[in-house]
Amino acid sequence: MFSAFTDGAERGLKTAYGMAKALIPLLAFVTMARRAGVFDLIASLLAPLFSRFGIPGDVLTVFLLRPFSGSAALAAAEDAVTVHGPDSFAGRIAATALAAGETTFYVTGLYLGGKKNPYAGRVLFAALIGDFAAAFGSVLWNLIFFSE
Repeated sequence: MFSAFTDGAERGLKTAYGMAKALIPLLAFVTMARRAGVFDLIASLLAPLFSRFGIPGDVLTVFLLRPFSGSAALAAAEDAVTVHGPDSFAGRIAATALAAGETTFYVTGLYLGGKKNPYAGRVLFAALIGDFAAAFGSVLWNLIFFSE
């Protein structure tokens, strides 16, 4: 009985180590990039292009952060809601994007980080396409149902 416990604990620690190798650098990158303003800079550079389609610049930060970190995207959405209001177009898009998107890099790091997977690139590409569809869908949803 005790040997089964120690075998399971050993496998669990190996799995945790494999996941930590992928997640710790990811979380460190997100924290440093967010505090350095990298995501805000990218959003400000893309804002003129997206404003032609009626997408507020504050929401772009939510779109950029969501694949990396749910809590960072939530903080960006809170900023957008604080500036524009909860019932504004930007607030609704931010809320919809939070609900529709996925923390792609976190999830793929969690599930694929401890294993060698020949299809990891394809999985990541498909997940990023899903994130793009979620961002596009959240804008389209709000344009159809809540246009001002």
